[in-house]
Amino acid sequence: MGFFDKIIQSKEQILIKKINAVSDIEKISGLLSSESNKQIRNQILEGIDLNLLSKKVNLEQDIKKIADCISCLVVNNEMISSRLVMMIDPVILKKKMDDEKEIEKIGSCFAWITGANKEFGNNLARMVDLDLLKEKINQNERVDQIGFCIGRIYEANKDIGNSLINMIDLDSLKKKISKETDKYYVDFCIEQLSCDGNDLGKNLGNLS
Repeated sequence: MGFFDKIIQSKEQILIKKINAVSDIEKISGLLSSESNKQIRNQILEGIDLNLLSKKVNLEQDIKKIADCISCLVVNNEMISSRLVMMIDPVILKKKMDDEKEIEKIGSCFAWITGANKEFGNNLARMVDLDLLKEKINQNERVDQIGFCIGRIYEANKDIGNSLINMIDLDSLKKKISKETDKYYVDFCIEQLSCDGNDLGKNLGNLS
């Protein structure tokens, strides 16, 4: 092994130890981004303790931090991110989503969970308390966030996504859309809710 190889290996080991030692999973992204070489980042990810990291994810209460942690793994190494997600306790994660009031965070968590492991995302969607989520959506005034959240759940599980779409307050959503001044938000919401060309999407499309 050459001199520079030893330096690179030493740097890898230092970063692996730092990642394994962090208590705040949100810091993992910053530690990984400090290494510009993608190949070295992959080697670092392959060296981290996924069992330890999954325990930290299970203990973390902020689902945005969980989403951010998984996203940095998905971007750098899909195989590692998939393995990590399969080690997460779905019952614990489902409880955190039920407790989360911000639907944008729920959508983001679903986006990266499903991006890492489609099967896990599909099964997690089946566990969602749709009545509870429906109320959060109906109370939210941001049409872009409504579209984003529902769209990400639909990506995880089409049947669950369609069920959720059929449960939301259509009259209330129409009023929100008619009051929204940002056409991009309106178009995005309608696009996300027009899953499989359903009647709701067509109905809302007449308002844009």
